[in-house]
Amino acid sequence: MLQINGRAGIVNHTDGFPVGVFTFGFADRYIQSIFAVVNPEKLRSIQPSIE
Repeated sequence: MLQINGRAGIVNHTDGFPVGVFTFGFADRYIQSIFAVVNPEKLRSIQPSIE
């Protein structure tokens, strides 16, 4: 779990490159909302994973 734009989130990688970012909004310790970004233009600033 990462901190992304002030929210808890995860980055989904395929072949080492980011293909999606998911962030979560919480209320009373429960997930209230999930936000997804899959626009390649917006994902360019995310570093590829090194595995």
